Parts: sequence; structure tokens; C-alpha cells
Amino acid sequence: MERLIIMLLLFLFNACSALGTFDVAQDSGESDDGIGSPPAIDTSQFIEQAQGASCADILNAMYLVDGQYVIWYRQGNCADASYGTTLFDARTGDALCSAYDSIAGPVQQCNNEADLPLFQELATSQRPDMLEGHTAELIFSEGGGRGLNSRK
Repeated sequence: MERLIIMLLLFLFNACSALGTFDVAQDSGESDDGIGSPPAIDTSQFIEQAQGASCADILNAMYLVDGQYVIWYRQGNCADASYGTTLFDARTGDALCSAYDSIAGPVQQCNNEADLPLFQELATSQRPDMLEGHTAELIFSEGGGRGLNSRK
């Protein structure tokens, strides 16, 4: 029965990868003592994306929030697309919400309106690791660091 469950999970992870989401690895969720523990989040796929970002010379930072989400703040000296904030599901790698500069002006979108309040709270925060009611861990940072809300 355990083998069947493991095979099914592997199939589902591969199917998600084929659909264009990140292939985010997780552990089995069980500790050595047999008592379940939360699965570990592999943030390497998110970090690779941030490392390859263009127009992120002022700010390029990612936080793991509440062990469930990754929020990415990006800002740079570019004529267009000078900033962006994206909220990801940390387990699937799916982008849930984003706000960014475009040639047509600022854009904000969420795939599910239920994610909008959390996204707005995180997107406007200068320090997601200091928000009450949330835990946040800085997983990647580079850039000049004038502050998360220093967008023009």
C-alpha cells in the first residue's frame, strides 16, 4: 500500500512538472520517531529563478512565508518592468499572485481571489519577516537594498 501511494505521488509530481510548475522536492513527512513532521520545502528552484532575474539590480529578495509561500520582490533600473512582486505556492511552485510594472502601467493579478489579501499584505510590507501572525525566512537576497517599498 505504501509503495502504491509513493508511486502515485511520484506520478503527480511528474505531471505537475510537465504542466510548467517548479519541480519542488519534499521529504516523506515522517521523522525517525514515526511522528509526522511538516515536509521540508526545497527552495532551490525559486533561488535559481531569482539568480537569473533581469532588471533586479536595486532589489532581488525572496522569503519563505509561513512554510507555505514564497514571496519574491524584484526592482531594477529599467525603462520598463522596473519592479515586480510574485507570490508562489512553495510546495507546487505555482505563481498565485503578481504585481509588476509594464509598458501599459502597473498590473496586479491573482489566479484565485482568496490569495489576494495575503498577497497585498506581503507586497506592501517592507519586512515580511516582521509581520505579526506570519513567519518569514529570507532565502535569497542581492541588490542595492534601498528598501522593499522604494519603488518610484
